[in-house]
Amino acid sequence: MTAIDRLRAKGLKSGEIVDQLVTSYCSRIGSEAGLSDESKAEQVRQFASSLASVVFRSPGSSPEDTLINVPVPTKLYDQLRQAAKTAKVSESAWMLGAIRNRLAAP
Repeated sequence: MTAIDRLRAKGLKSGEIVDQLVTSYCSRIGSEAGLSDESKAEQVRQFASSLASVVFRSPGSSPEDTLINVPVPTKLYDQLRQAAKTAKVSESAWMLGAIRNRLAAP
């Protein structure tokens, strides 16, 4: 059983699985003394991209899971992260809620 399977078995949705695994990877890559910050950031981006492709295309993903990849300015992303933290939800859950709320508004 893979880490993705274990997290899915705990009831996590695809976006939450990606969040958890990328967070774990960040901790590991952050301790690599021989890499520059730029190199670390690039490795995390590559890992997240590859991971998302696997998670969102895996047999256990639900029919409503569709990955949207949109470039976001750093300042806006920082605001998003803070809003999710304040709401005590994952970034993915916060974004999904924000999209739903905006589309429900007249």
